[in-house]
Amino acid sequence: MRQTKWFTLVALALIALMLAACGGGATPTTAPVATEAPAATTAPAATEAPTA
Repeated sequence: MRQTKWFTLVALALIALMLAACGGGATPTTAPVATEAPAATTAPAATEAPTA
């Protein structure tokens, strides 16, 4: 009787875990909104190396 009780408890726990893992469908996602391209920047001016 005691072994049957533990077996039933473990079986129910495994079934609950399997249902939780398989549950929930994918939610639909919306298409990404088009954004503007970033504005072009100018290259920084070259700097001279410091002298000792």
